[in-house]
Amino acid sequence: APPRLVPVSPEFLGLLRDALDATEETAAADDVPRDRFLRVYASQPRSTVMVLQLRVQCIELLCAAVASEALRQPELERLRTRIIGAFFKALTSSSEEVVSAAKEGLAQVIRLHKLQKELLQHSLRPILLNLADYRKLTVPLLQRLSRLLQLLANFFNVTLGEKLLEHLRKWTDPDGLAKVRQNAKPGDDVKIATAIIELFRLLPPAPLKFIHSLVGITLQLEQGLPGTPAQGRLWSPYRGALLPYLCRHAPESVEYLLARLAQPAHARLLVSLLGHADGGPLRAELASNVPRLLGATFRLPAQATQTLTGEQAWGLRFTGLQLARTLAKHDPAWLANSPAVLCCLIELWRSPERAERLRREAFLSLEHGKESKLLVKAFLAYCRATPADAPPLSAGALPP
Repeated sequence: APPRLVPVSPEFLGLLRDALDATEETAAADDVPRDRFLRVYASQPRSTVMVLQLRVQCIELLCAAVASEALRQPELERLRTRIIGAFFKALTSSSEEVVSAAKEGLAQVIRLHKLQKELLQHSLRPILLNLADYRKLTVPLLQRLSRLLQLLANFFNVTLGEKLLEHLRKWTDPDGLAKVRQNAKPGDDVKIATAIIELFRLLPPAPLKFIHSLVGITLQLEQGLPGTPAQGRLWSPYRGALLPYLCRHAPESVEYLLARLAQPAHARLLVSLLGHADGGPLRAELASNVPRLLGATFRLPAQATQTLTGEQAWGLRFTGLQLARTLAKHDPAWLANSPAVLCCLIELWRSPERAERLRREAFLSLEHGKESKLLVKAFLAYCRATPADAPPLSAGALPP
């Protein structure tokens, strides 16, 4: 139930206005002490900490007030509007305590009141104006937008996602990137692009609209990082920012990447995402769809095999081996419960092509050299998950 307040009186309303004044005046405590309130306390030890604590307590008081029936009188609408505006302003703070209190206040408003469109537009206008120009984007601005999306995702539409993609493409254009770096500190260009990608997991669901562009831009951005090898990276800040979005839309993401495994960059991306500690939704989706996994790697359709070179076909099988090994590593029972996958691994182990590769082992690429190691690790995972009295590991004992 909403907290009970003392009866509304001139003294009580004066207290709320004082709390509002203190909240607004202490907003600079996150940066350099420069306003009237901070000048009063600047000479005292730990003054900034005390000011932040005061700001949190004032916001908590305002949070309790805005949730109370007592403040819903029409004549107090201006005061309520000012309180809500203070909550929006506090979302820009670098203090987690201040942000947490402000988010709770806005959550109260959303739950108990119908947020007026005019007030919402007024509160969002400073952010939206800066979003219009990619050169004005900063990490604090994008963090504020992230906090708003956590509370107000339903108030936005896919247009915001389209605008963010438009900005991200500037980072893949040399001229656009040069303009970004003119106004940013060294390294901020990577941080800003990463923060933009992180926003997509908070947008209203529209996976089919953004997956293709987001994955493509992420791979392009990685190529621009210093020290990126020709075959691509195994991980990057951009990839870490993309992972939560793909996990939120796991079925569409897995299907998108499986359809593009013939492209080495996409194959490496899927393998790395599956192996990440936070890639559970992607692993669960792929593990539950064995026929699709085999159809994209070990059991290619006849039409597809006719268009692939021998090296490309081996690349798909090797990707399938990497994916199977990753799934078995995180869930050893999966391989024991997936005889069709195990059969493909045994066939790969016994294949004449692998025997020929072993004869030329000294001249193999690094990836070719990992083939036997990954197969052995997969078989060991199967053995650990299989009872000791189970039949011996044999392709002949498995279904086709």
